[in-house]
Amino acid sequence: MKFSSAIDAYCDDMLIQGRMNSGSTERSYRSVLNRHATDVENRDPRYVGRTDVKRTLRRWPHPNTQRTSRSVLISFYDWAMEEGIRK
Repeated sequence: MKFSSAIDAYCDDMLIQGRMNSGSTERSYRSVLNRHATDVENRDPRYVGRTDVKRTLRRWPHPNTQRTSRSVLISFYDWAMEEGIRK
């Protein structure tokens, strides 16, 4: 599975579950996840590691933005584990 496909599935699930209630929330999440997908060269989420996440977080110099982006990535990878995409 490509990372971009996983992003689409994640956003669809979050919308269905009511965890994303506005278009701006979805845009914000997709923005962070698409930048991460670019950094990992759209690899399968199974093969993305800690160093890849840290590299993506270095894109944002401001600590609050890093913290927000980290929360998005944590949510995505938690979902990926629940769905069996990652171990």
